[in-house]
Amino acid sequence: MNELSYGQDNILYNGQGPSPNFWRAPTDNDFGNNLQKRCQVWRYATKNRYLRTISASMKGNNAEVTVLYDLKDENQKNIAAFQIVYSFAGDGTITVQNEYNKLLTDLPETPRIGLNFQISKSFDQMTWYGKGPL
Repeated sequence: MNELSYGQDNILYNGQGPSPNFWRAPTDNDFGNNLQKRCQVWRYATKNRYLRTISASMKGNNAEVTVLYDLKDENQKNIAAFQIVYSFAGDGTITVQNEYNKLLTDLPETPRIGLNFQISKSFDQMTWYGKGPL
């Protein structure tokens, strides 16, 4: 996905759509238990993802786009598969479903499973609906 329009504007910054991410900045506790070394394979998997397929179909009134990635370690060995299904409804709603499958049994825990993307700088106002100060 390299364009997501709102009105006449492309929301995505530089046409960079959502990309899988399995790494996060280590915390002090992480350094204490060597997460940055033990789980380094996931840092490589984030950088070494290989786009295997993209397909599109109609499911009822929704358009669906399925994207499948192979996740590779520092030696380019497949370690996991990651699938993203985007479902586009006629009212503008987009539903994103992710499926993640490890291919090896001896992999360390995954520090993060998510999607990264940047939105246009023109969207400079936000509201946070997460847990915050009471």
